[in-house]
Amino acid sequence: ARASNMEITFISSRKMEKKIGEKVDLFLVLELELKGSFISRELARIQYILKINQLIKIRNINIVHFLYLDGFIRALMFFSTRRHEACHATNHWFYMLPDFVTGFKSHTIAFFERLFLKILILRGWRVITHSIVGANKLFGNAENVLDFPIVPMRHVCSDKIKSFRNSFGLTSSSVLLLCFGGTRFDKGADLAVKALAKLDDNYHLIVAGKEKHIAFETLAEIAKDANCSDRLHLINGFVSDEDTELL
Repeated sequence: ARASNMEITFISSRKMEKKIGEKVDLFLVLELELKGSFISRELARIQYILKINQLIKIRNINIVHFLYLDGFIRALMFFSTRRHEACHATNHWFYMLPDFVTGFKSHTIAFFERLFLKILILRGWRVITHSIVGANKLFGNAENVLDFPIVPMRHVCSDKIKSFRNSFGLTSSSVLLLCFGGTRFDKGADLAVKALAKLDDNYHLIVAGKEKHIAFETLAEIAKDANCSDRLHLINGFVSDEDTELL
Protein backbone atom coordinates (compact mmCIF):
# COMPACT_ATOMS: atom_id res chain seq x y z
CA ALA A 1 0.00 0.00 0.00
CA ARG A 2 2.84 2.39 0.82
CA ALA A 3 4.54 1.63 -2.48
CA SER A 4 1.32 2.57 -4.29
CA ASN A 5 1.00 5.85 -2.34
CA MET A 6 -2.29 4.66 -0.87
CA GLU A 7 -3.67 6.23 2.30
CA ILE A 8 -3.99 3.64 5.06
CA THR A 9 -6.78 3.88 7.63
CA PHE A 10 -6.68 1.42 10.53
CA ILE A 11 -9.85 0.79 12.56
CA SER A 12 -9.41 -1.03 15.86
CA SER A 13 -9.58 -0.82 19.66
CA ARG A 14 -7.70 1.73 21.73
CA LYS A 15 -5.12 -0.83 22.88
CA MET A 16 -3.90 -1.28 19.30
CA GLU A 17 -3.28 2.42 18.78
CA LYS A 18 0.20 2.41 20.34
CA LYS A 19 1.30 -0.55 18.19
CA ILE A 20 -0.22 0.56 14.89
CA GLY A 21 -0.99 4.27 15.17
CA GLU A 22 2.35 5.61 13.92
CA LYS A 23 2.49 3.16 11.00
CA VAL A 24 -0.72 4.31 9.30
CA ASP A 25 -2.10 7.59 7.98
CA LEU A 26 -5.17 7.54 10.20
CA PHE A 27 -6.12 5.43 13.22
CA LEU A 28 -9.82 5.31 14.14
CA VAL A 29 -10.83 3.89 17.50
CA LEU A 30 -13.82 1.54 17.46
CA GLU A 31 -14.38 -0.67 20.49
CA LEU A 32 -16.21 -4.00 20.49
CA GLU A 33 -17.57 -5.52 23.70
CA LEU A 34 -18.83 -9.08 23.54
CA LYS A 35 -20.87 -9.82 26.66
CA GLY A 36 -23.96 -11.74 27.62
CA SER A 37 -25.86 -14.30 25.58
CA PHE A 38 -25.18 -15.53 22.05
CA ILE A 39 -27.83 -13.12 20.72
CA SER A 40 -26.32 -10.18 22.60
CA ARG A 41 -22.84 -10.91 21.27
CA GLU A 42 -24.18 -11.33 17.75
CA LEU A 43 -26.01 -7.99 17.91
CA ALA A 44 -22.79 -6.35 19.11
CA ARG A 45 -20.94 -7.76 16.09
CA ILE A 46 -23.65 -6.52 13.72
CA GLN A 47 -23.54 -3.02 15.23
CA TYR A 48 -19.75 -3.07 14.92
CA ILE A 49 -19.93 -3.96 11.21
CA LEU A 50 -22.58 -1.30 10.58
CA LYS A 51 -20.35 1.34 12.20
CA ILE A 52 -17.45 0.19 10.02
CA ASN A 53 -19.68 0.54 6.96
CA GLN A 54 -20.40 4.14 7.96
CA LEU A 55 -16.69 4.88 8.38
CA ILE A 56 -15.94 3.30 5.00
CA LYS A 57 -18.52 5.54 3.35
CA ILE A 58 -17.44 8.71 5.19
CA ARG A 59 -13.75 8.13 4.48
CA ASN A 60 -14.43 6.97 0.90
CA ILE A 61 -12.31 3.86 1.45
CA ASN A 62 -11.83 1.81 -1.71
CA ILE A 63 -10.24 -1.39 -0.40
CA VAL A 64 -11.30 -2.99 2.89
CA HIS A 65 -9.35 -5.69 4.70
CA PHE A 66 -10.81 -7.35 7.80
CA LEU A 67 -7.74 -8.54 9.68
CA TYR A 68 -9.83 -10.99 11.71
CA LEU A 69 -12.61 -12.68 9.78
CA ASP A 70 -13.14 -15.12 12.65
CA GLY A 71 -16.32 -14.47 14.61
CA PHE A 72 -17.67 -11.94 12.09
CA ILE A 73 -18.69 -14.33 9.32
CA ARG A 74 -22.42 -14.20 10.06
CA ALA A 75 -22.48 -10.43 10.52
CA LEU A 76 -20.48 -9.83 7.33
CA MET A 77 -22.73 -12.15 5.35
CA PHE A 78 -25.77 -9.92 5.89
CA PHE A 79 -24.47 -6.50 6.93
CA SER A 80 -21.12 -5.92 5.23
CA THR A 81 -20.44 -3.26 2.65
CA ARG A 82 -21.95 -4.11 -0.72
CA ARG A 83 -18.70 -3.38 -2.59
CA HIS A 84 -17.67 -7.01 -2.37
CA GLU A 85 -15.07 -6.76 -5.13
CA ALA A 86 -12.97 -4.55 -2.81
CA CYS A 87 -13.28 -6.70 0.32
CA HIS A 88 -10.50 -8.83 1.74
CA ALA A 89 -10.24 -10.75 5.01
CA THR A 90 -7.81 -12.98 6.89
CA ASN A 91 -9.18 -16.22 8.31
CA HIS A 92 -6.95 -17.28 11.22
CA TRP A 93 -8.96 -20.09 12.82
CA PHE A 94 -10.66 -23.15 11.32
CA TYR A 95 -13.00 -23.73 14.25
CA MET A 96 -15.96 -24.16 11.90
CA LEU A 97 -14.59 -27.37 10.34
CA PRO A 98 -16.56 -30.51 11.33
CA ASP A 99 -13.41 -31.96 12.92
CA PHE A 100 -13.45 -29.28 15.63
CA VAL A 101 -17.10 -29.02 16.66
CA THR A 102 -19.27 -31.18 18.91
CA GLY A 103 -22.98 -31.10 19.62
CA PHE A 104 -25.95 -30.28 17.40
CA LYS A 105 -25.91 -26.51 18.06
CA SER A 106 -22.19 -26.15 17.31
CA HIS A 107 -22.48 -28.27 14.16
CA THR A 108 -25.43 -26.16 12.95
CA ILE A 109 -23.59 -22.86 13.52
CA ALA A 110 -20.43 -24.23 11.90
CA PHE A 111 -22.41 -25.46 8.87
CA PHE A 112 -23.85 -22.01 8.21
CA GLU A 113 -20.48 -20.30 8.76
CA ARG A 114 -18.88 -22.57 6.15
CA LEU A 115 -21.78 -21.85 3.78
CA PHE A 116 -21.60 -18.08 4.37
CA LEU A 117 -17.83 -18.07 3.78
CA LYS A 118 -18.29 -19.75 0.42
CA ILE A 119 -21.02 -17.26 -0.51
CA LEU A 120 -18.78 -14.31 0.42
CA ILE A 121 -16.04 -15.75 -1.82
CA LEU A 122 -18.52 -16.22 -4.67
CA ARG A 123 -19.44 -12.54 -4.25
CA GLY A 124 -15.82 -11.63 -4.86
CA TRP A 125 -14.33 -11.54 -1.37
CA ARG A 126 -10.66 -12.49 -1.22
CA VAL A 127 -9.69 -14.55 1.83
CA ILE A 128 -6.18 -15.02 3.17
CA THR A 129 -5.31 -18.06 5.29
CA HIS A 130 -2.14 -19.32 6.99
CA SER A 131 -2.70 -23.03 6.36
CA ILE A 132 -2.93 -24.81 3.01
CA VAL A 133 -4.49 -27.90 4.60
CA GLY A 134 -7.09 -25.85 6.48
CA ALA A 135 -7.89 -23.77 3.39
CA ASN A 136 -8.37 -26.87 1.22
CA LYS A 137 -10.71 -28.42 3.78
CA LEU A 138 -12.72 -25.25 4.21
CA PHE A 139 -12.74 -23.73 0.73
CA GLY A 140 -11.69 -26.48 -1.66
CA ASN A 141 -10.03 -25.00 -4.73
CA ALA A 142 -11.66 -21.57 -4.57
CA GLU A 143 -9.80 -19.04 -6.72
CA ASN A 144 -10.16 -16.14 -4.29
CA VAL A 145 -8.36 -17.90 -1.43
CA LEU A 146 -4.71 -17.01 -0.90
CA ASP A 147 -2.37 -19.03 1.31
CA PHE A 148 0.04 -16.71 3.06
CA PRO A 149 2.40 -18.51 5.49
CA ILE A 150 3.64 -16.58 8.50
CA VAL A 151 7.40 -16.14 8.27
CA PRO A 152 9.09 -14.67 11.38
CA MET A 153 11.45 -11.76 10.83
CA ARG A 154 14.56 -12.00 13.02
CA HIS A 155 16.08 -8.84 14.45
CA VAL A 156 18.07 -10.43 17.28
CA CYS A 157 21.81 -11.17 17.44
CA SER A 158 22.82 -14.82 17.00
CA ASP A 159 24.35 -15.11 20.51
CA LYS A 160 21.03 -14.35 22.19
CA ILE A 161 19.26 -16.83 19.92
CA LYS A 162 21.83 -19.54 20.69
CA SER A 163 21.59 -18.93 24.45
CA PHE A 164 17.80 -19.04 24.42
CA ARG A 165 17.69 -22.22 22.34
CA ASN A 166 20.25 -23.84 24.62
CA SER A 167 17.81 -23.39 27.50
CA PHE A 168 15.56 -25.91 25.71
CA GLY A 169 18.45 -28.31 25.13
CA LEU A 170 18.68 -27.48 21.43
CA THR A 171 21.89 -27.72 19.41
CA SER A 172 22.91 -26.06 16.16
CA SER A 173 21.50 -29.02 14.22
CA SER A 174 18.13 -28.96 16.00
CA VAL A 175 15.02 -28.00 14.05
CA LEU A 176 12.42 -26.28 16.21
CA LEU A 177 8.72 -26.47 15.37
CA LEU A 178 6.22 -24.12 17.00
CA CYS A 179 2.57 -24.72 17.88
CA PHE A 180 1.24 -21.48 19.37
CA GLY A 181 -2.20 -20.34 20.42
CA GLY A 182 -2.97 -22.77 23.22
CA THR A 183 -4.60 -26.18 23.17
CA ARG A 184 -7.93 -25.49 21.50
CA PHE A 185 -9.10 -28.40 19.37
CA ASP A 186 -8.63 -26.42 16.17
CA LYS A 187 -4.94 -25.75 16.96
CA GLY A 188 -4.12 -29.45 16.58
CA ALA A 189 -1.48 -29.62 19.32
CA ASP A 190 -2.17 -33.34 19.81
CA LEU A 191 -1.61 -33.97 16.10
CA ALA A 192 1.59 -31.94 16.24
CA VAL A 193 2.96 -34.14 19.03
CA LYS A 194 2.05 -37.30 17.11
CA ALA A 195 3.74 -35.86 14.02
CA LEU A 196 6.84 -35.05 16.09
CA ALA A 197 7.22 -38.73 16.94
CA LYS A 198 7.53 -39.56 13.24
CA LEU A 199 10.34 -37.05 12.65
CA ASP A 200 14.08 -37.47 13.16
CA ASP A 201 15.53 -36.97 16.63
CA ASN A 202 16.85 -33.49 15.82
CA TYR A 203 13.28 -32.15 15.56
CA HIS A 204 11.79 -30.46 18.65
CA LEU A 205 8.33 -29.03 19.25
CA ILE A 206 7.18 -26.16 21.48
CA VAL A 207 3.48 -26.04 22.35
CA ALA A 208 2.63 -22.70 23.98
CA GLY A 209 -0.46 -20.82 25.07
CA LYS A 210 -3.46 -21.28 27.32
CA GLU A 211 -4.45 -24.77 28.37
CA LYS A 212 -7.97 -25.30 27.03
CA HIS A 213 -9.62 -28.30 25.36
CA ILE A 214 -6.56 -30.55 25.51
CA ALA A 215 -4.66 -30.77 28.81
CA PHE A 216 -0.90 -30.29 28.76
CA GLU A 217 -0.73 -33.52 30.76
CA THR A 218 -2.45 -35.30 27.87
CA LEU A 219 0.13 -33.94 25.41
CA ALA A 220 2.93 -35.11 27.71
CA GLU A 221 1.38 -38.59 27.85
CA ILE A 222 1.14 -38.74 24.04
CA ALA A 223 4.81 -37.80 23.80
CA LYS A 224 5.76 -40.38 26.44
CA ASP A 225 3.91 -43.17 24.63
CA ALA A 226 5.62 -42.13 21.38
CA ASN A 227 9.10 -41.94 23.00
CA CYS A 228 9.62 -38.26 22.17
CA SER A 229 9.15 -36.62 25.60
CA ASP A 230 12.64 -35.11 25.51
CA ARG A 231 11.78 -33.29 22.28
CA LEU A 232 8.45 -31.81 23.44
CA HIS A 233 8.52 -28.49 25.30
CA LEU A 234 5.32 -27.21 26.90
CA ILE A 235 4.81 -23.55 27.82
CA ASN A 236 1.56 -22.90 29.65
CA GLY A 237 1.19 -19.21 28.88
CA PHE A 238 1.87 -16.42 26.42
CA VAL A 239 5.20 -16.18 24.57
CA SER A 240 6.17 -12.58 23.89
CA ASP A 241 7.15 -11.32 20.45
CA GLU A 242 10.68 -10.76 21.78
CA ASP A 243 11.04 -14.38 22.92
CA THR A 244 9.46 -15.66 19.69
CA GLU A 245 12.23 -13.97 17.69
CA LEU A 246 14.78 -15.89 19.79
CA LEU A 247 13.29 -19.23 18.78
